[in-house]
Amino acid sequence: PIYFAVSPPLPTAPFGAAFEAQAMACLTGCWEALQGMLTPPVNEEDNEAEYYDLMGWLSTVPLFKKQLSPAELPHIARALKTKTWNPGEPVERQGQTCDSFYIVKSGKALVIMQDAKSDLSTELVRGDYFGARSLVSHFPMVATICAAGPEQLVTLSLTRKEFEKLGLHKNLTFPRRPAIDGIAAEAGSSD
Repeated sequence: PIYFAVSPPLPTAPFGAAFEAQAMACLTGCWEALQGMLTPPVNEEDNEAEYYDLMGWLSTVPLFKKQLSPAELPHIARALKTKTWNPGEPVERQGQTCDSFYIVKSGKALVIMQDAKSDLSTELVRGDYFGARSLVSHFPMVATICAAGPEQLVTLSLTRKEFEKLGLHKNLTFPRRPAIDGIAAEAGSSD
């Protein structure tokens, strides 16, 4: 037999009802976060093993690992949409407004910045992201992003609406990245 010890209710004095309400809110929030982490999506299209694999992978993506708590990842995992791009196919174009945030899941993305005098490029690989600054600032893309090949590019993306609904526009900052910001600086210095 299993025995449970039942403890008496916590005394509210000297803490009072306000303390009790805060403690309950904290416990409720923790419980909801735990449920979210342990409950895979219920859609028939979603595969439970893929969901848990995605959760594990998202926890290794440097942008998320450094800035978000593990409790936020299930919400992101449920909102992400997977898309496959053929080699050479453009994902976003320089000068256009970007309405999505992308993470490279597999393959390579080619970043091409063109100006009147030169073309500069770099590659993004698994775990890299793009579109965030344009999405947050509403400025046009500073480069064209396309599938580099030879294999297909697979991205995970969030629309602007989902990105804002999840609070990522407030909770994430986008550090300067040498691969992207370096070619932007080179393009600016060529004028």
